[in-house]
Parts: sequence; structure tokens; C-alpha cells
Amino acid sequence: MVEIERDNNRLRDEVVYLQSQSMRNNLTFSNITETNTDGTEDTEKVLRKFLEEKTKITKDQIDRMLFEMVHRMRRSVQGRHRQIVAKFTLFKEREFVRKQWKSLSGTAHYVNEQFPKEVTKKRRKLLPNMKEARREGKTAGL
Repeated sequence: MVEIERDNNRLRDEVVYLQSQSMRNNLTFSNITETNTDGTEDTEKVLRKFLEEKTKITKDQIDRMLFEMVHRMRRSVQGRHRQIVAKFTLFKEREFVRKQWKSLSGTAHYVNEQFPKEVTKKRRKLLPNMKEARREGKTAGL
């Protein structure tokens, strides 16, 4: 029984690792208004327009960016905007866009990395430790 549990945990860790690798080039964008709620929205076009208007990225750079997929998450909920998930073809472009988060500070918009649920839970538990270390003047990150 102990051996089966150990194997189960190992397999679960491998699945989480594979999910993390699959999401590696993904960013999520929050609070972007949906243009059509009937499912006919061109989400990539909406994202490109958002990046052009709200970040300090030039239109030329945005036009050259390649996405494997851009879509909204989950089902619609009345009064809420669904997050956009963008899978970048190039990791460098993803990092470039992610580092533009400072241009969104003070707005209702957010850019985040996408992680599996298990990783998100672990990061949430570690967040208070990181904040405490930063208060103490230490360099800390997740």
C-alpha cells in the first residue's frame, strides 16, 4: 500500500510538471471587456488592441508577435469579464509582455503567468513568507 501511494504521488508530481511545461508560454489577462458574448469574438484581435492601448509596446512589435492560441477561460458569468489566455509562440515575447505589468499598475487590468491549480495553491501558501522576507529587506520571489 505504501509503495502504491508513493507511485501515485510521483505520478501526480509528473502530471503537474507536464502541465507546468505546457503552460510555460502562457499569460493570462484580466478585466478586458468582452466585445461579443455570443462566442464570435476575435479574442486575438481584442488582445492585440488591448496591448496597443494599455501597454508601452509599439504597434509594430505587437503586429509581429505570434500566438499559438488566444481564448477566453471558462463560461460567461453575468457582469464579469472572463480572463484571456494567450499562448505565445516565443518565450522571449511572452517575457517581454509580462514585464509590461508596471504600465498597468493603477488600472483594473492584470497580466499573470498561468500555472496548474496545484502550483497556484503552493504559491498562495508561500506568499506570506515572501512578503515577510521583503519586509525584512531580503530579496525574495516565488
